[in-house]
Amino acid sequence: MNCRSERAGTLSAVVVALLFLLTFGGASAADGKEQPLEPDWSGQYCPQTKPLEKLVENIMDWQSMWGLTGEKMPKIMIDFDSEVVAGIFLGDKPTGGYRIEFRQPFVQNETMFILYKVGKPTGVVTQAISQPYAIKVFQKLKAKKIVIAEIK
Repeated sequence: MNCRSERAGTLSAVVVALLFLLTFGGASAADGKEQPLEPDWSGQYCPQTKPLEKLVENIMDWQSMWGLTGEKMPKIMIDFDSEVVAGIFLGDKPTGGYRIEFRQPFVQNETMFILYKVGKPTGVVTQAISQPYAIKVFQKLKAKKIVIAEIK
């Protein structure tokens, strides 16, 4: 094995390790405490062709919403006593490149707000109709109701 291929192999291993840490929550807060893992999923194509914001607070609604992605159900247990799921489906878009970015939820006037922003395509994107979506699990905050809202 020559030096160049050894370096490429080492670089590949480092990249894989970094991707694993970023994907599976290797980061921690500044105070050294582990941050709770809030699973999320996103994609550019799904059968849901109309825009939809969905708040899920039970297993039946979770299974129903997940069906809108057209993907196999993830093997994850959600504790609906302490967690809630937000699903955003943008419906048909003329190109790829759209993205949904969730913000940190907060409570105001006894209402938990889950905010998100839609990122528009930039640069070169797929020239095909897409149906972007994002789904994220959040820890429930002390509130009487929960609202999902887009930041315009």
